[in-house]
Amino acid sequence: MKQQTPSKSHHPVEDLEPEDIQCLGECVRDLVACLGYGGPAADPVEASLFREAVDIAVYQLTLRQGSRARWRASGEQEPQEDDPSDSLPITMRDLAQVLIAQTGETRHSMQELKARAHFALKLDSRCVEACLLEGYVQERQKHYQQAEATYQQALRLSLEQLGPDAFERAARKEIHFWYSDRARPYMQARAAIAYLFWQKFGKVREAIDHFRAMLELNPGDNQGNRYAIICCLLEAGDDEALGEALQRYFLYTDEYGEKMDLRETCWHYTNACWKFRHTSSGQERSSRQTASKALRTAFTYNQHVPYFLLHPDALADFGEPDSYAHGDEREAAWYAGFVLKAWRQTPGALDWLEASAERAGLPV
Repeated sequence: MKQQTPSKSHHPVEDLEPEDIQCLGECVRDLVACLGYGGPAADPVEASLFREAVDIAVYQLTLRQGSRARWRASGEQEPQEDDPSDSLPITMRDLAQVLIAQTGETRHSMQELKARAHFALKLDSRCVEACLLEGYVQERQKHYQQAEATYQQALRLSLEQLGPDAFERAARKEIHFWYSDRARPYMQARAAIAYLFWQKFGKVREAIDHFRAMLELNPGDNQGNRYAIICCLLEAGDDEALGEALQRYFLYTDEYGEKMDLRETCWHYTNACWKFRHTSSGQERSSRQTASKALRTAFTYNQHVPYFLLHPDALADFGEPDSYAHGDEREAAWYAGFVLKAWRQTPGALDWLEASAERAGLPV
């Protein structure tokens, strides 16, 4: 019986045309120079990242080759504007950004995330996305001062890349501070700083300034800053500004003129606590009934919030939820983690919450 020869695995690089092979070689040369290799990478994690970077380059060149084939088939003389240019090299900045962008596709340990950020920064020391990832790792490892410095560096780099007239261009609607790929890292860096100030340093006023500025830059609020600012204002005890924010940021008309009502669990419980503060400051008895009615409405959005506010030890089981569904326990834990301090410093609020929840038959 004739023995079959095992088939050789096919690698996409074998399909590249000569000019793409040359470009790949130049890319690998630059990659090695950035990393300072005199030989193979000794660290297995870095070796894996090196292979991933080369695979990214091969993929980009494969896309270019496909574009050229489409141009030839269509008979066009010049490439279309959206297609990649044959003449442009694959830069280390390109590789660094894609390496960071691919981070969320699989789960990684903190050490792996740290290695990925450092690897990307070796390729491009001005990679904002890599700075953000490094700051995230430092924050999770409780190195908060380092995290702030890294986030501030990301903010500076993003502003430099946007240019000195970025805010003027945004006012003229020439760029959007979320939908623009160049501007989005600025918003991500500023949000990271705001949450760090609020949650780790107790600088709630500084955090409010950041959240308010981001809502001005992006009223559509793709980041959920409207929820953060009302929680911050509740904690700061700024009831006048809170009352304004509860209306301004949640009854919203988008750029197309469509009216949107964004009042959900966070809004309703914060609104109830805000109204309760008015009753405890000596206003008429009817205001207590208004607060109680607002709280009963909040119960219909999520019945688990009272339990977590009254039993904060249970929050440890949830950590920082990556996602949640409206009305579920993870949403309740997310909200309670943000506003526990504010509810505690509102005299009588937790007792009122507990009594109201008991009357409504909720678990307390």
